[in-house]
Amino acid sequence: MGSSTPTACAAGTYNNATEGSDQTDCIECTPGYYCSGTSNPFPTDVCSAGYYCEGGSDTPTKNATDPGYYSPAGASLQTGCDPGTYTQTSANAECTDCPERFYCPNTASTTWTDCPAGHYCEPGTHTPTRCPAGTYSDQTNRGNVTECVSCDAGKYCFTNGLTEPTGDCREGFFCPGGQSVDNPVNYPCPTGSYCPAGSSSPDACPAGTYNPSTGLTNVTSCLDCTPGDYCDVINMTAPAGEL
Repeated sequence: MGSSTPTACAAGTYNNATEGSDQTDCIECTPGYYCSGTSNPFPTDVCSAGYYCEGGSDTPTKNATDPGYYSPAGASLQTGCDPGTYTQTSANAECTDCPERFYCPNTASTTWTDCPAGHYCEPGTHTPTRCPAGTYSDQTNRGNVTECVSCDAGKYCFTNGLTEPTGDCREGFFCPGGQSVDNPVNYPCPTGSYCPAGSSSPDACPAGTYNPSTGLTNVTSCLDCTPGDYCDVINMTAPAGEL
């Protein structure tokens, strides 16, 4: 009442209706938008990416996101980085994947954690992946499954996530490397040989003996050459013939 000229709505507000009579008719700028300058009939535009605008903002860069957070254009609040991502600076439009060989387990991470032994961590990891059965890793910060070590020859690696082999290959079998059980069906001790516990390859029955069976565990299980026959080389499965 009594105005000679209109009074401008202040920065950070707008009024999209006519006949406003006092400052309360000016509306606080909508969250996610900004109202630059005075006399705004509508919000000026959306808040800039990397920033967020609560109600009443007068600039597109009103509030920069904190480290560990991000915001797309038009955000009214900052959002914590998802597990597996992080940021270390402010004003981020998006988060960065956790680097290879590390993992980011929490929301709003600003740093990363070493990938533990027995596991590997590809880029963007939030939970380390265990090395598969038949492999192990006694080192931290492995980046992919190819860096898990094939189980040692003569040993077996029974479960996922091992930092060392589970134990020796079972007697009567041999483990050339990469086995997940101690009695691998593909590697029974062959005829002409014997395999004590922890064998990485079969041991040949010595000359003068032979072995027609699989699964022998000791040299004493090799059979003496039969009377009247000869066994002149190692690894024989039957006598060669008569003398």
